Formats: sequence, structure tokens, C-alpha cells
Amino acid sequence: MTYLNRKNMRPFVFLFMVAALFTSCEDFEEKTYEMSDVEVAACALINDTLEVSIDTYDMAHLSPAWSGYDIESALISSERISSSWFDDDHLILSDIYVFTKGADTLGALQFRSLVYDEPSNTVDSVEVEYLYNASGTPSFASAVRDTVLVLGIANTPAYLNFELGLVTSSDVWHIQFDGEIVKQNTDLKLNRIRGGDISTFSSAPSGKYFADGPGYDIALESLMADSLYLVYSDSLNYLNLSNAIDAGFILWDRSGQLNKTLIFNLDEYISIFIWDSEGTLVVPIDNSISMETISYCSSVKVREVFELEEDMYLLRFRPHESAVEWSHHLAIVEGE
Repeated sequence: MTYLNRKNMRPFVFLFMVAALFTSCEDFEEKTYEMSDVEVAACALINDTLEVSIDTYDMAHLSPAWSGYDIESALISSERISSSWFDDDHLILSDIYVFTKGADTLGALQFRSLVYDEPSNTVDSVEVEYLYNASGTPSFASAVRDTVLVLGIANTPAYLNFELGLVTSSDVWHIQFDGEIVKQNTDLKLNRIRGGDISTFSSAPSGKYFADGPGYDIALESLMADSLYLVYSDSLNYLNLSNAIDAGFILWDRSGQLNKTLIFNLDEYISIFIWDSEGTLVVPIDNSISMETISYCSSVKVREVFELEEDMYLLRFRPHESAVEWSHHLAIVEGE
């Protein structure tokens, strides 16, 4: 057996120190990180000095169900009023509902009180104040005012005719009360005024009126009527939101365009939601931001990647609570 004394170990110690030195140098060797071509293109576009102003639509005025993070109930609801006339605490919203029939302005209605039936988990009675406008004009100056208490609707639906008051299902009716669900007849259209008092109501608004039907179809109808489309997708878009709370909606008609992987880049913290023509939510395949982009292009705050086909899409942009501006820049680039 061979033993190494201290003198014999010195060369080994020296070699070990040299090896450790080279290893340390490799660990601390300077490395260069670069953005990909797609990231460079996105950064250049979002910092462009030329922009296209894009107006978005606030769907919240149709119903509170269009506000907040989750609007699934608004998309699938077939009633314009439904149960959105009171909040989660069963407190009635002070909205006024104006109805038209054909070219005539028929009446207006406001909910005054309700009784919630806990065993059946729905509304059992409701008091409404309403106006019947026999003239059919937008003016309610000569409208007949009345108040009615509707009872027992947890078990049996009730029906209101603006001219005759409470009627049966076999009569001509305008409004149906079925528990907490409120429907308008198929030949009526509705405009919802957010906040107000029907006792001082005098004239019908000139805005859009909608029949009952799937919420997604209503969104398409609203945006198409105002021609609110994302047209210049290859340019820097300046999204105009109506306020910092409610989201902005817009359509993107990709008819005749190839299926592509598209990257949405925003300069503010905003949630992006996209639905296809079937009303199905399109889930992003990636929402990460590389360290290179964070380091060299701080303008990009949100990056989401979607696979989009040749279709009509409904887009929703909803600011986060941390967002300080109402309007934001959107840069869309192709790539992985």
C-alpha cells in the first residue's frame, strides 16, 4: 500500500485549484441573450409612432351580466332581462326598461319591490310600476301610469299587458314573470336605461332595442350595427374603452384569411377573451413573456398566443384593477 505524504500531495492540490478556477470562469462567463425575430417585430410595432384608433363597445348597458370577469351567463342567456334586474343580495337595480313594438314605443317599466322565497330559491312576488304609451311616439308625456303587485310567481307565471294590466297566458301579453326570470314577448324589443326613476321618465332613448335571443347573437348584432371591427390587424391599434371598469368589445372578421398562430401584445395589463362564431371561448396556447422581452422591450405588459381560423370572432378587452389608463395599444404579429 502506498501512502502520500504532504510533499507528494502538493501537485494534486495545485491541479485541483487550477481545475476549480477554470470551472468558476465558465460559470461566470458572459452570455448574450437576444429576442427572437417575432419578439423584435412585436416590440417594433407596439412602439410605432403611427397608430389606428379603434372604438370598442360597452355591452354592460344591456345588462349587468356583461360586466365583471365572467360573462358566460350573458352569452348564453336568451332573455334580455332574465334575472339581471336584481343583484346577488336581492336588491333591485334602479334601471328603467323601455319597450317598442314595431315602430311604436309601447311602454316602460321599473321594478319597485320583491319577495324572495327561500324554499323555492326564487322570487315569489314583485311590484312593478309601468307606463303605457298609447301614442306610440318616443314621448311619454301623455302615458298612463300604473303599479301592479304580481303574486305567486314562484309556482305559476304571471303576465302583464301594458294597456290592460295583468292578463292570462291565453291573452295578448307583453311581459312574463316566471319566478325571478322576466321575459318580453317575441314581438317586443327592449332598451335598458341604467339608473333612473320612472316617476320622472319622459322620453324613450334613441339607442338600440333588442328582442330576446342568445346573448352572443345580441353582441354580434350590436357590433355589426356600429361597424365595430378590428380591420387593421397588421397595424398598431389604439383601443378606445368607454371606461376603466367595463370591458370593450369588438369583432374580427377573418373570413378569407388563413389559419394562423397570432400573438396579441398589449402595453397595459388587460385580459383578452376571444369567442368564435359558435360562442365557444378560444383558450390561448401560451401567455408567457420571455426574459429577453422583459429586459429589452418593457412596453409589452401582456402577451397571449391564439390559434385562429377563418371565422368571425368576438373579442373582449377587460382592464385589470392595476390599469391606470382607459385606452391601450394592441400589436398583433404572426408567429410561434
